Amino acid sequence: MLATSARILLKLLPESLAFRLTVLLASISPAPPLKARDKTALAAAEELRWGAGGRKRAWCWGDGPPVVLVHGWGGRATQMAPLAQHLASMGFAAWALDVHAHGQSAGLRIGFDRFIADIAEFCAQLPQPPRALIGHSAGGMTMMAARELRGLHAARYVCINAPRFPYPPIRQLHKLLAPSAGVLARCRDYYAAQFQQRWASLTEGRIYRPLAAAELLLINDLDDDQVAAADGELIAAQWPGAQTHRTQGLGHQQVLWSQEVLNAVSWFLTEDVAVGGAAKASG
Repeated sequence: MLATSARILLKLLPESLAFRLTVLLASISPAPPLKARDKTALAAAEELRWGAGGRKRAWCWGDGPPVVLVHGWGGRATQMAPLAQHLASMGFAAWALDVHAHGQSAGLRIGFDRFIADIAEFCAQLPQPPRALIGHSAGGMTMMAARELRGLHAARYVCINAPRFPYPPIRQLHKLLAPSAGVLARCRDYYAAQFQQRWASLTEGRIYRPLAAAELLLINDLDDDQVAAADGELIAAQWPGAQTHRTQGLGHQQVLWSQEVLNAVSWFLTEDVAVGGAAKASG
């Protein structure tokens, strides 16, 4: 109903007002409810309140070198819990955060710039820098952007179904609201500004360029209906030596619960070190 009304209104408004309404609607993050499995996972974790006034939430499973896990747009920390618990069993302290206006963190509106800031701010308040950063979808894309924009650094990065550039929201806006070409062009510029780039440079995947010595693993599912599976290979072209792993039949979200993915990530994080006294992953 809201989308239908907005479609009609957008056709009546001048382009400048139509653009403002479009980005306003796009900035409201959906709030998926906590499921029973989510509550069970959180009960086994240590909760941290962080940010100004402690209005944001994060959870930690395990003890050892910190690994930070970032959900995607419209997601929440508990979506990363299966991977976090798996890493905890291997000797890591696996931290999953709810970014601004997601999950149990406060806020009403979200943008890619807020994602970027929150990831960097959360990592900065940890007792030691993260050994690795793992991001799903927009979480992976903004995590990589935070390296240049916020000085974020880790030895290893894992991007799971992460888009090469922020085209998913443009596609979603076109599908749901059918704004004019002029409004969509303004939206592209608006999102590009949040990465402090032009849209043309974003489409090249420049967010993912290596900036310091580190390793990168790209996981993409062939049946993802939101992010093109080919993005993994295209991103790898920006990062010589990046590892790629393709799954099939898992789609955009279910990949986070896949044992195949858990094994691929744990192998990548431990292929050159012993962690917390635990044996190295066998794949």
